[in-house]
Amino acid sequence: MTPIVFLFKLLIGVPVALVLALTAIWYIWESDNTVLFDSFAQKMFSGIENYGLLAIPLFMLTGEIMNEGGMTKRLINAARVFVGGFSGGLAI
Repeated sequence: MTPIVFLFKLLIGVPVALVLALTAIWYIWESDNTVLFDSFAQKMFSGIENYGLLAIPLFMLTGEIMNEGGMTKRLINAARVFVGGFSGGLAI
């Protein structure tokens, strides 16, 4: 029954994060395993505390700040000065 609930929610356009959470809650409720209710929040928040994944949004924020400040255009122009004369140019 759980795969049917999972696929149904995906097909009606529910965001994937909510589909995963709601399907997990549905499974816990169907299996009557109340111990899983206690560990559900703990597992969910332990995934958030992964500091290696924190680099992804921070790199995106840094890129956006550089773009708004005009630094990216200056970096591209500097790279074009250094490698613009070579075959392939900026692709190098």
